[in-house]
Formats: sequence, structure tokens, C-alpha cells
Amino acid sequence: MSELTHLKKPEIEEVPRFFDFKKRDFTKPFPQMADLNYDPFPDAKDDDIVRTEIIARDFVLRAKLKGSADALNMGMALEYDGNKYDLTEIEEKFPGNGEYIFDVTGVAKIAGEEPMTVLARLRSAMAASNKK
Repeated sequence: MSELTHLKKPEIEEVPRFFDFKKRDFTKPFPQMADLNYDPFPDAKDDDIVRTEIIARDFVLRAKLKGSADALNMGMALEYDGNKYDLTEIEEKFPGNGEYIFDVTGVAKIAGEEPMTVLARLRSAMAASNKK
């Protein structure tokens, strides 16, 4: 693999990662999660999305790089500023001078929780708010 050169300073944006929860996630019994003794979404069907939560934060890197044809491949991780970015998009341009120009996008997961952890917390809060 050849050396890559940054043609301009990469842009990095912090973005939320979302997860959609369906009605059945709240109404189906799960071990070690609070059971709801009521239907919190009576008008929804089991497969309907009833709640969307931010479960994590990611860094998204967008960069313009220069290198040989074999310099980048999907599935690679690109290291920049102490983070490893999994490449999600690579656009190659060949201007004809023997080197390629790559417009790349990559994602580094920086913080977050598993969806089941978030669901357990949501179910506990819903169960506690409906004490009779």
C-alpha cells in the first residue's frame, strides 16, 4: 500500500447515532428488564417504530487524499488525529498524472450504549411512571 497525502485539511463532524425502537420492544417480555403492566402505545402495531433514541455519538471524517491506485480500499481504517475511521465511501478520480485523488468519508465510533441497555432504561422509566 502506498503513502497518502492530504490535499486539504480533513473536515470532522460529530454526529448522533440513532436507534429505532418498535412497540414490541416495550411490550414483549425480556429477561432482567422491567415488565410493563400496560400498553404504552395502544394505537401502534407491534412492528411500528414508536421511539427513536440517540444511542451514541460518532465522528465523521471527510477528506481529499492523493495516492496510488492501491492506496485505499473499502473496509480499511484510516487513522487521523488519534482516531481510526472505518471508510464508508471512497470516490476515486484519476487526473492522468499517475496518482489518484480520493474523496473519502469515514466513521469513528466515539461513545455510546448498546440498544438493549437504552431499552432497559426506557422500560424501567415507563414502568415506574405507571405505578398504580
